[in-house]
Amino acid sequence: MDNRSTMLAAMIDAAVKNLKGVKTQKEIAAEAGYKSANIIAMMKSGDAKVALDRIPALSKVLRINEKAAYIACLYQFHDPEFVDHMVGVLAGGKK
Repeated sequence: MDNRSTMLAAMIDAAVKNLKGVKTQKEIAAEAGYKSANIIAMMKSGDAKVALDRIPALSKVLRINEKAAYIACLYQFHDPEFVDHMVGVLAGGKK
């Protein structure tokens, strides 16, 4: 399995660790619009995928790069070659 499919889980896990002592997972979940802290734990482990529409709020509360989070999110749902191509097209490098 390509590790790009778990890139967002790793980003979330690292961000939550960086916020330890600043925000609890319950606070992170609430600020990102989730009802339960369990979803944050599931995202960290890769057991739950993140919907694209949740990326802005999640990026803000976790203090992670929103663009990188969007791209990592796409890898959860799509073939890596497709995402690579799409990112290249959107960046203006491929036609």
